[in-house]
Amino acid sequence: MKLDHKGAKIYENLGDVPTYDSTPKKVFISQPRYLPNLSYLKKILDSDIFIILDDVQINKRAYQHRNKMVRKGHLPKWLTIPLATGNREEIRSSMIEKTFSFNLHFNTIDNWYKPIKGGYDDTYYLEYMNYLSSILEDDDNHNLGEVLAFGLHRLLTDLGYKGKVVYSSDLSQIINDRLGIIVQGKQKLMLLCREVYGNGLIVGTGAADYGLTANYGNLYNIDVDLRDYEVKGYEGTPEQHLPFAHFELIGENVKDLLENKMINYGIKR
Repeated sequence: MKLDHKGAKIYENLGDVPTYDSTPKKVFISQPRYLPNLSYLKKILDSDIFIILDDVQINKRAYQHRNKMVRKGHLPKWLTIPLATGNREEIRSSMIEKTFSFNLHFNTIDNWYKPIKGGYDDTYYLEYMNYLSSILEDDDNHNLGEVLAFGLHRLLTDLGYKGKVVYSSDLSQIINDRLGIIVQGKQKLMLLCREVYGNGLIVGTGAADYGLTANYGNLYNIDVDLRDYEVKGYEGTPEQHLPFAHFELIGENVKDLLENKMINYGIKR
């Protein structure tokens, strides 16, 4: 299957620091991800404000520029966006190899699932991959952070997200200038949350490993809200970890899954 490239609509206001009222808000802060899974998307949809954490070093072993396909009876197959920059770069300044095309990944996915369903012929996913490819075509510098952020914005728009989206780099600059220091780590996440009048920070299961506990949140008067989502009917199976689009392969509707079949096994820590 081939992607039919079209011009990407660039969201000029994406990342602009919006104005905030003092109404208490739920905030989710995370690095942008390539082909995000349903649990990640559900946390965003649960939030009033989603802060894209773009001013931290890229983790080449995480899901910021790669994801994997799972098929019963086979080892997982990785899809990786090749980077021209090193692992000390921040996400916002990481660059994609100029020879890369999302066509390659789409064709790889299509071929991987042919034995199951005759190929991955999904109109919505085709449009999404075409959107990412068209950003690369229009962007001479192939900036990874921008491509992932625009892709997330496209997804959230289609899923009807009503909250606000902002870059952490914009907010961090305001905070650092005010304090006269560069804040990092878990303190940075708390101050980002406070900057937008957040009183609740949505986190995943790995948050406690970084010290993001209920007790730490209390120091900033922020409720650390653990969301450990699994998909009803797929608990404990590899399928629950698949990127959003792959659920079409097993006859599910992505929007219906997110709205009606996500179970939170999390407890406040």
